[in-house]
Amino acid sequence: MISLVEKWRSLPRMAYVFGLANFVSAIGAFVMPFLTFMLTNKLGMSTLEAAFYVNIVFFAHVPAQLLGGWLTDKFGRKPIYITAISAEIVLTASAGFFAHEFALIYFLFGIAFMNGIVTPVIHAWQSDYSTPQNRQMVFATAYFGWNLGFAVGPAIAGLLF
Repeated sequence: MISLVEKWRSLPRMAYVFGLANFVSAIGAFVMPFLTFMLTNKLGMSTLEAAFYVNIVFFAHVPAQLLGGWLTDKFGRKPIYITAISAEIVLTASAGFFAHEFALIYFLFGIAFMNGIVTPVIHAWQSDYSTPQNRQMVFATAYFGWNLGFAVGPAIAGLLF
């Protein structure tokens, strides 16, 4: 019987890249609590208004993942990933200039939308870089990165605010 450590050692290098990429991406989960603080404390919105806008930003993932899957099937993984991640980076860099304005919501919506487009691409690549024998461990490594990032991200939001 192979131990868990031996299974992780036998994974292809790309499995660790996916885990690290998911960790970095999931740290972005700090956006939702951070956005709530910004909308209520800095922009003076009520809790109900802030919840409405945070949910709109959050739900941007749903149509984006559907679109991302369709675009990935039509144009391939690499061009869609590069385009969406580049747009996400530009929007993220630009959002900082609008931190105390309502326009921040539009940037965060765009960031969430682009991040949603990237999600099916990463899942498809994980399947490409795994075999039936190690697929469970490749995806487990990626999800470990997600979970760790989602644990760290909100803590960062509290510190940044």
